[in-house]
Amino acid sequence: MKIFSWLTLFLLLLSSPVNSLPIAAIALQAGARVFVREQIIDFLVEKVGKPLLLEVRKFVNEIIDEALSTEGIQEDPIENRTENAWEDAVEDAVEDARDDAREDAREDALEDARDDAREDAREDAREDALEDAREDARDYARDYAREDAEEDAREVAGENNPPENDQTARIISTEKYVLFVFTSTNYLEVPRGFMRVLLSVYGTSYSQALVLIAVQFIYRCFSISRRKFLIYFKGRWLFFWYALVGVFGINWGLCIFFIAQENPQVDEILRPLMASSFGLNMSDVFYVAASYEVEDEFKNKVLNWPVIFMIINFASIMGLSFAIIVLCFCFIHYKMQRVTHSKVYEAVQQQLFRALMSQMIIPLVLIYLPIIIVMILPIFHLKNDACMSLTSILISIYPVLDPFAVIMIISVYRQGFLNMFTNHPKTNQISNLEMST
Repeated sequence: MKIFSWLTLFLLLLSSPVNSLPIAAIALQAGARVFVREQIIDFLVEKVGKPLLLEVRKFVNEIIDEALSTEGIQEDPIENRTENAWEDAVEDAVEDARDDAREDAREDALEDARDDAREDAREDAREDALEDAREDARDYARDYAREDAEEDAREVAGENNPPENDQTARIISTEKYVLFVFTSTNYLEVPRGFMRVLLSVYGTSYSQALVLIAVQFIYRCFSISRRKFLIYFKGRWLFFWYALVGVFGINWGLCIFFIAQENPQVDEILRPLMASSFGLNMSDVFYVAASYEVEDEFKNKVLNWPVIFMIINFASIMGLSFAIIVLCFCFIHYKMQRVTHSKVYEAVQQQLFRALMSQMIIPLVLIYLPIIIVMILPIFHLKNDACMSLTSILISIYPVLDPFAVIMIISVYRQGFLNMFTNHPKTNQISNLEMST
């Protein structure tokens, strides 16, 4: 029956001359689809089985019905999706604009805060600088007024007192880390440079005294134990000893002249001391000073190495001189204990030994120890009261006390000294030597 129907439709199509070909093509295509479908169905029924195919169709239909009946799965119209997209775009643009606005506001606030802080800092710096300048100006004016008042007071005092009462002798003292020797005596009104020369000569005489004491002990040692060596203290050899003393003295004086010079830093340290203790202005003071520390270009305290070298040089001279004195003294004592002579000679030697001992102890107490102490004090920034400079007093006493001790120890000298103040007849003291009591 089907075949008959297909043949009838095919004949009708062929009867039309215009549409015969397209219709024939469509009919052939439809027939092919039907044929293929039937062949596939037959193949599945043969291979799978009709009951199983019915079960598969039922399962698929249930899944499709369940999916279509779910409310969450709905296909939105195109218009709704477009509207939602616009809304999302607008919301994203608004959110981005807000974020950009917040970021710009935050950046502007930070920049304004920095500018304000910078401006405040500049303003504070200007105010601090102005305040410091005012304070410095007040201090300068106060110091200037005080100096003028002190100058006026000194002028008034100079009118009421003789000029020599306002002069001070050479004083050795320390202040902080500075060892200095100063004077305000300038009777001849010589320049400051020449006053520095005179202060250097003062140091030279001190050094020469130390070396002369050592040479004296060498002579005493030779006279007791090595008399044949006394030839080196006669004739042309005397020039050698004088030159040796002069070399050590010149060394000491040149160090003072070229190293211990006046400088502004020491002026600032000594100015309050001179004003409070002596009522002197720095322009009236002549000094040489060994400043153990100086300020560099960064205002840091550093060691003043030229001064350190000078102090080591002075300490070496003192140490060598005193070492010679001690060695010679011990050697003389050793020899005197082992030599026997007459009672008169022994009495003389005992007196000379005591005199020699006094000439060792007196320089130690009056010269060596005080100078060593004032050299050590600046290292620890210890202050020595300049008004009562014990060092200057002891050094001044030494030239008087040293020969006086020898006069009082040796009986011949003592008797002759006492006879100067009595009416006793002078006798030959050499024949009446006795031990000093």
